[in-house]
Amino acid sequence: MRNKNFGILVRSALAAALMVGTQWAAAEVVTGSIIKFTDGIGNNPGGAFNGSVVSGGVGTWNNSFESFCLEYNETLNVTGTHYKVGGVSNHTVNAAGAYGTYNGSEPGHTSTQDPISAQTAWLFTQFFTTHLSNTALWGNANQTTKNTAVQQAIWSLEGEPSGSLSSLANSYKTMANAAVSSGAWNGIGSVRVLNLYSKDGQGNYTRHAQDQLYMVSAVPEPETYALMLAGLALVGGIARRRRNKAAAA
Repeated sequence: MRNKNFGILVRSALAAALMVGTQWAAAEVVTGSIIKFTDGIGNNPGGAFNGSVVSGGVGTWNNSFESFCLEYNETLNVTGTHYKVGGVSNHTVNAAGAYGTYNGSEPGHTSTQDPISAQTAWLFTQFFTTHLSNTALWGNANQTTKNTAVQQAIWSLEGEPSGSLSSLANSYKTMANAAVSSGAWNGIGSVRVLNLYSKDGQGNYTRHAQDQLYMVSAVPEPETYALMLAGLALVGGIARRRRNKAAAA
């Protein structure tokens, strides 16, 4: 009975470790991944869009994610075009001289790349964690209107020539600026940029395409590592018990 109970304990601990592991080992888009997009909720142009991993991702058993465009003058094809991730970075990437707003004064902004702002990261994080469901904070407009306003606000925060903003987009922009200026938020957190490339006439992924916002998976907490290691240690222990028992016999 004792051995049976110990075996149950081992299996339970290992199962728990695996279950905790899957909480952070969900789909991760990495450099070299091939992804595609479908239209999400929001009015054109812009997002939100739904992305999915075609190949080259990590943990592709749960491979969908939501995203917004960062460049106003780039397009995103949602009719089956595949894109290759050239990098997962903190900035957009484009051909030299492609940024109409580049003037050399913004820190980190060059003629070929533009870092995302802390304000953009804050706004995308709020979208990712709440989907703007708190009407007291985000207003009671429908989801399509809210998502469209988020996209407009992101373009404006990034200095893209997005045109006039809706009143809702202006309010989101004001909230993002306030979060950063008050010190409630700094940096970009877990928000990253997918630097995408599409195929050229020879079928190679060399054409600069749209850059998309992306939320990376959370880094596992130390206790998660401890639980997984404990499970592995228990498995090792039972294996040794069985070898010793077999040798004694």
